[in-house]
Amino acid sequence: MTHKKGFTLVEILTAVVIVAILTVMAVPLYEKTIERSRLTEAQTVLNRLQAAKIQAMDDMGCSSYSTADSACPQLKHLRMQFKNECPSTSTATSFCSKAFKYSISPTGMVDGVCAKRTGGDYSGTTFYYYSGEMNMDANDKPEFLCVGTYCTEYGFEANSGAGLTCPI
Repeated sequence: MTHKKGFTLVEILTAVVIVAILTVMAVPLYEKTIERSRLTEAQTVLNRLQAAKIQAMDDMGCSSYSTADSACPQLKHLRMQFKNECPSTSTATSFCSKAFKYSISPTGMVDGVCAKRTGGDYSGTTFYYYSGEMNMDANDKPEFLCVGTYCTEYGFEANSGAGLTCPI
């Protein structure tokens, strides 16, 4: 009786099919996890950006932000460091990261900031961070609004975004 060493073709094909099935299941979950981490980054940046904007407005004596009012804050007035990933499209009130474009002057908000998703499957989804007023009380809660097709993918209720524009 002779014993052959090695695997049969059926055993190898079975292993390949199992690996393929696991890959098909894991890749979408991985992509969703990466996108959630990008959202967390955007929320953190928006939170810091809003706080820095409000501080700069208080320091400069502005009652509200206006793009026409050069005395009101621009990025250079904020006490934040920005690593701008797309300097060719940035302005005095906007900058980019790898996944989002941010602006401190969204149209339709008195004192808000916004981030628009760039690239990838979620491109165009926009997040607005709005504190409600310049000086928040302990009872006031900031609000994140999501406008776009993929809001539910991020775990947000989709808003119409009526009157809001993220100028980037």
